[in-house]
Amino acid sequence: MWAVVLLMALAWAGGARAGGDRRVITTLRHSAHRAAPRAAAAEPASAGQLPYLVSLKEKTYKVDNDTLWQSVCGGVILAARRVLAPAHCFEQNKFFFVRHPDYLRVVAGDPRAVALAPDAAPAESSRARAARRLHARRAQWRRLAAVALHPHYHFPAHDLALLDVDSPFVFNEWVDYIVADRWAQDYRRCLAAGAGAAEAVGGEGASLVVANVSVASRWRCSMLWEMNMNDFVCSESVVDGAALQAAGGPLVCEAGGAGGAGGAGGGELVLAGLLAGLACDGSPLFTRLSAHADFIDEDSLDAAPPHPATLQLLFALLVLLQIVQ
Repeated sequence: MWAVVLLMALAWAGGARAGGDRRVITTLRHSAHRAAPRAAAAEPASAGQLPYLVSLKEKTYKVDNDTLWQSVCGGVILAARRVLAPAHCFEQNKFFFVRHPDYLRVVAGDPRAVALAPDAAPAESSRARAARRLHARRAQWRRLAAVALHPHYHFPAHDLALLDVDSPFVFNEWVDYIVADRWAQDYRRCLAAGAGAAEAVGGEGASLVVANVSVASRWRCSMLWEMNMNDFVCSESVVDGAALQAAGGPLVCEAGGAGGAGGAGGGELVLAGLLAGLACDGSPLFTRLSAHADFIDEDSLDAAPPHPATLQLLFALLVLLQIVQ
C-alpha cells in the first residue's frame, strides 16, 4: 500500500471548519487511460431516507446560553453504539479529538441540527427558528466516547476510524444502522449521499442530498489510476453543484452488483464505501469497506493515533519524489 500512498498527493480545497474537510487526491504521474467522468445530478434526500447518516460536530459558540455546534465530518451508524467515519477527520491539531473525544458530539436522526435543544435565539428569523426546532426534535445527540484510527492509516490509504458513543442510539424511522459490505465485489449502480452545502450556524443548516453515481470495476479503477486501487471504490461520475462536500458521506450499493440503488431492483443495500475526497477531475473517491472488514469488526477500540512525525516524513518523501521526476 506504500505504492498508493507515495503516488498520491493531497491539496486543500477549502477550510476544514467552514465547509467540511474537502481534499483533492491526484496521482503524481498523468494517467493515459483516464476518461472524462459523467455528470450526476444531486437531489434533496427525502425525510428518513438516510437514517444511518450522522454528523460529527464541534462546539462553536453560545447564543443566549444556547450552545451551537458545527459539523466537521460525516459518518455512518454500524450498531447502536458504533459509528464509522474517515480517519483524516481527526488529524487536526495533532489528532486532538482522538485523545479528547468528549469534545465532539455525534448527531443522528437529523445531522442538520446545530443546537442541543430546540430553543431558538431571539435574533433568528421565524423560518430559521422553525427549521432548527424541527431538526432538534428528530436529532439524537451523543457524546463521543472513544476513537480508533486504522492502525495503518496514512491518507488516503486506510482512511477509516471506528467511533463509540457514550449511550446507544434509539432506532426509529429517523435513526437506524446499515450493514457494511464484507465481500470484494464490483458495483454497477450506487447511491452517494452527504451534505449539499456548508452549514450556516444558527440557520437552516446544510441540505442532505443523494445522487445516483456510476462506479468503476476494481480492474478499471486500477487501470485508470495506473496502480492497485483495490482498497478504493472509484466513481466515474461528477456530482453537480456543491453536493457531497463533507468527507464521510456514504456510498450505498445493491449487493451483487446488479440493479439500482435506493430500493430499485429489490436487492439488499449495503454500505460499500465512505467518501475520502475528490479525484483531480472532481469525481468522488471512496474507501472500500470490504477491504477493511477485519478492522470494522473490531470489538474494542485502540485509540493510539499515528505519530505526527510519520506524516511529516510522508510529505517529505512526496516532495522528494516530485523533485526527482
